[in-house]
Amino acid sequence: MLEVRDITVRYSGLPVLREASITVQEGQTVSVVGANGAGKSTLLKAIMGAARLAPEGGISFRGQNIKGLKTEEIVRRGLIYVPEDRKLFKPLAVEDNLLLGAFVVDDEAKKRRKLEYVYELFPRLKERRRQAAGSLSGGEQQMVAIGRGLMSDPKMLMLDEPSLGLAPLMVSEVFETVRKLRQEGLTVLLVEQNVLEALELADYAYIMQTGRLRHEGQAQELLESDVVRKAFLGL
Repeated sequence: MLEVRDITVRYSGLPVLREASITVQEGQTVSVVGANGAGKSTLLKAIMGAARLAPEGGISFRGQNIKGLKTEEIVRRGLIYVPEDRKLFKPLAVEDNLLLGAFVVDDEAKKRRKLEYVYELFPRLKERRRQAAGSLSGGEQQMVAIGRGLMSDPKMLMLDEPSLGLAPLMVSEVFETVRKLRQEGLTVLLVEQNVLEALELADYAYIMQTGRLRHEGQAQELLESDVVRKAFLGL
């Protein structure tokens, strides 16, 4: 579904993402894990057209080249990005934030069905649908951000550090949501510092260090490998 081939991103001439290549098959959950500052978020921004790419390399989604396209055009093709900092419209109500995610959906009946689906996934948001998004807890705001992404009717969902800054109980809820999406067959690319949870969730995974993808493999195999156990799990 997604193929990224040898892409590089430089900030002020310095490479922060170096010759990165990943593949995501339809229906898979793929995790990219690594420490803060490793370049994980830059990878997602590059895929979405929000980071300037070096000329070399390419990005294709569902068999079509998307490198160089505007972010809006990429969204219309069904590739949806939920950013690390959520980017909610905090003065607006929860439901208004969700509906803004459906700007690419022209069918009003489909919008309502997607909204009901999000409320089934996150019952707490239905209870708070008239509240300003900025009045919610961090975990609830993350639910709004994921729900807004789902309102766009994604073919593939990319989640950037969804557990960042959340209380442990809310972290568990967020990862449980990702499990449900996986069970429903949605293709997911997950970027996470929480290595254990991210690998337990995924079918396939990549390990990023200092801007390079250093290791890859079946998630369960990586979880059991000495490299991951020593470098990330302290075992």
